[in-house]
Amino acid sequence: MSIRKGQIQIGSILALVIFISAVVLTFMVVQSELMPKKPFESSLKAEAKNIYEKIEGSLSVTIYKTPVFVDNPVNVNDTLIIISFTPSQEIDINSISITDVDGSPIPSEFDNGTNTLRWYSDLRNTTGANPPNTFYLTYLKSTDLPAYIYEGLDVINGTTDKYISTDDIILYFDTGGIKELSYIYHPSTSAPQEKVLTDAGISFSIAGLFNFTNGSLEGKAIYGNTTVRVVANSTKFFIDTNETVTFDLKNFNDFYIESNNDPVNNITIIDFYNGPLVDPSASGLERRGAIAIIGNLTDYTADIIADTITVNASTFEVYIHKGDYTNALSQYYSYNTTPETLLGVTTTITGVFEQNYFDLASKTDDELKEELNISGKSLLIYLKGSE
Repeated sequence: MSIRKGQIQIGSILALVIFISAVVLTFMVVQSELMPKKPFESSLKAEAKNIYEKIEGSLSVTIYKTPVFVDNPVNVNDTLIIISFTPSQEIDINSISITDVDGSPIPSEFDNGTNTLRWYSDLRNTTGANPPNTFYLTYLKSTDLPAYIYEGLDVINGTTDKYISTDDIILYFDTGGIKELSYIYHPSTSAPQEKVLTDAGISFSIAGLFNFTNGSLEGKAIYGNTTVRVVANSTKFFIDTNETVTFDLKNFNDFYIESNNDPVNNITIIDFYNGPLVDPSASGLERRGAIAIIGNLTDYTADIIADTITVNASTFEVYIHKGDYTNALSQYYSYNTTPETLLGVTTTITGVFEQNYFDLASKTDDELKEELNISGKSLLIYLKGSE
């Protein structure tokens, strides 16, 4: 099971309370057996307190939390959020993360070179007790944790299967490009089903050999002149290229094109759609939903008869969504806009760190005594009052 850095585990706190209670009970028994030996009893209590404090120090960790408030001017989902954060030397770089107000980790990525933290999130609903435009920047100090890979993004480079997938989409790759793009439909009463959205796939004019990389926020398929970046926990991916990209889609009935008149950004949306991706009716399960191409498209051709899109652009977004083109408009508006952010006052929380608990529990008696700096003493003396 993946354990997120910086999270306080309530189960571990309860386990520690039970452990300490057992130790206290043992001391009470020892006290009753050794009533006449007051000096030894005092020494035992003092040493017990010393051991308790050392165990507490070995298990506990302090989490630093800073609230992050995100402006939501256009009511968008899958939005890229960026904040600036310069960590001090004692902060563990690998512990820097973003959580929601409930403490659940959100896939994020800290760039130590630019001192920026990036993540994607849904900002569509900003009401209620836990508004989605409130987050927490969290980190630890002096923990030396390994790099963390979030769940929800699979990068597979097998002998035959080569793909990147999230919980909602999957892209299969070969030497020509993306050989298949599918939406993963999740029926309530059966296993997930892949709904293929492409016919011949998505081809690059110059492709060939490729390799995969797996980061905490994006999985990448890298060709010579083209990179496909798949965003964790999302239904979107990006194509970065200087070459022509051709989408050969499957059975779409309509398309919608909207261009931004802004001469600087010139953002265009091309949306092929055919009703909801998830429809409870039997015939609706075969409907293909929508694919939106969003970006600064220097040259493009959309053919609804042939179900193809040909695009020339340095970087553009491919967004898979339900419904007609109105569902993609928020992505269109947010493509070139990063929401404004405001950081609040940092607070601290001290508690049991689950990994420290497991590490301590796995030690032998000798290793435990060395950890507690009581190597020259017998634990039996302190717990039973006799050698």
